Amino acid sequence: MSGAALSLPRATSSPASAAAPSGATPPAASSSGGARRTAFRLPEFIRGRPQVIAGIAAALIGVVVLIAILGGGGDTGSDGGEVSAVKVIDPDSMSSGQGTVSYCTGKDVVTSRDGRKQHETAIEGFNRKFGPELQANLVEFADEASQQYEAFSRDQRNRTGQCDVFYSDVTWTADFANNGWLIDLSPYVRPRLDSFVEAMRDAAIFNDKIWGVPKQADAGLLYYNTDSVKDPPTTWQELYQQAAAGRGKRYRYQGLDYEGLTVNFLELAYAAGAQDIVTPKRKANITQYPALVALQLMVDGVKNGAVPYDVVNQKEAASLNAFGHKRADFMRNWPYAYSALNDRRNYPDVAGNVGVAPLPSWQGQAPTSVLGGHILVISAFSKNTAGALQLVDYLSSAEVIKQDATEFSLAPALRDLWRDRQVQRALPASNDLRSAIFDAKARPVTPNYAEVSAAISKNVNRALRGSLDPQTALTTANDEIQEALDDAYRSAP
Repeated sequence: MSGAALSLPRATSSPASAAAPSGATPPAASSSGGARRTAFRLPEFIRGRPQVIAGIAAALIGVVVLIAILGGGGDTGSDGGEVSAVKVIDPDSMSSGQGTVSYCTGKDVVTSRDGRKQHETAIEGFNRKFGPELQANLVEFADEASQQYEAFSRDQRNRTGQCDVFYSDVTWTADFANNGWLIDLSPYVRPRLDSFVEAMRDAAIFNDKIWGVPKQADAGLLYYNTDSVKDPPTTWQELYQQAAAGRGKRYRYQGLDYEGLTVNFLELAYAAGAQDIVTPKRKANITQYPALVALQLMVDGVKNGAVPYDVVNQKEAASLNAFGHKRADFMRNWPYAYSALNDRRNYPDVAGNVGVAPLPSWQGQAPTSVLGGHILVISAFSKNTAGALQLVDYLSSAEVIKQDATEFSLAPALRDLWRDRQVQRALPASNDLRSAIFDAKARPVTPNYAEVSAAISKNVNRALRGSLDPQTALTTANDEIQEALDDAYRSAP
């Protein structure tokens, strides 16, 4: 397998870190436990000439400094382990890719109307094109985003090289890059950077380096059953009112304590006018008034029956299943749900009657969406970086991303595909979805986003369950977010 896809920039460290290179064996060391000591004497022609001695000493110091500059010491990762200098991809290397490369994703659950799976279909296409010299295999993690995060993080900490390429959530770039777990893809991505949706470009960049290639964009949509809902609500207030008005017209979303609830909450909070949940000065800011009124509406919805209580235990698949079997007339979900719900074999009760609308606005405010989606990143510990880049190049091609859109209802990260008629016909509410994605707001960008998100979802879930009032829930979340931020930036200047 080829591993010649990298170039290493010069690492920097202090001269002290290079003075005693690790692994060096002292000369004249005795294997018997003692060390032979030989007195060092200056040559006869140097002794008594201090100017020469000083010159030699200066030269030796210069050599030590030069060794340090050229890579004598390693950077230290956030877990305390030593990591090497940032690896930079060589774009020309992918033509030499051969052997096997692993593609790690979440559970491959996104299906087409004829039952094919998104990632499995893409890998089969790659192997037909590049095999048998270069083959890819699919490694599936859990369905839940936080479990995928943990699985990839564990793999990187252990440096197993299990994952060559990872289908990474847009929120994880800063975290993974900050830990030294990713290869810098800037030389490969920069020439094509302008071809991607702006919000997705931003999601791939951290500290002025491009760590991944945008693949799928995402934004939430409002689904409704056209048999019972003729005019979908346009504001969040109207949605909750309609859902509470009749027993059947209830609203389902993702209310379990996990990343999905963080997104659902932020969609309402941003719509109500909330600004940065984490400020540019690294301060937690979730106790602002728009966030409070948004959470209050969510809590009231559970209390008055507009939202079934079991939502507090549900993720996307459970929401989709309930809507697909007519146990709700409204649902918030991602674009992939449209293709799944129109599969008559699985959801005969609603297939053909699935209406889609943009997420509601807050009364008196402009509509707002939260960016979702995935980028393709390459592990810094990949043993086949040339093959990994070839796989990334294939998966991020216009051909494959268009296939994802037309067959799996996944929104493209490539700008030009939004003008493609076939893509427009395949995507649910394509014009509204395009506006939502192109104008989407990002979740907080921070190296320890997982801890920030966990503070939000845990306390919002507690409020939905009734164990905390909304004000206390947000105050507690604010304290926990600030603690996470302080931990992440403790050593920052």
